[in-house]
Amino acid sequence: MKTILAMSIREYLKTKKEILGISVQQQKCRDLAGLYHLRWYKDREKYKVKSRYLMSNEENILPVKYTKFKILPANAINPNEIFIFGNITAQLFFVDNDFSAIVINNEEVTNKYRDYFEFLWNVVK
Repeated sequence: MKTILAMSIREYLKTKKEILGISVQQQKCRDLAGLYHLRWYKDREKYKVKSRYLMSNEENILPVKYTKFKILPANAINPNEIFIFGNITAQLFFVDNDFSAIVINNEEVTNKYRDYFEFLWNVVK
């Protein structure tokens, strides 16, 4: 998890493309990354990293500077989180206390996920 968080900052600084998230579960990320998650938030604020998140319906939103949030409908629960940053797509899986991730470093694939995010962002109120 720490690797993915650090990678997202590096990619933002390199490409200036905002970080996008689908089915984001802030609390699970915080619990998993611990104190590193707080450092990540400080780095995001320091570098003015912009992001937009489509949050899981069951999630309590914790405000984050430079971040916009929308809530997915209750019936739009995704079994994993998807983060899009730079030319990287990361799929995060939380099952009980286990965590797995798939990281795809491919501009074409990531652009398709970015298009999918934009579609969802425009549909969700």
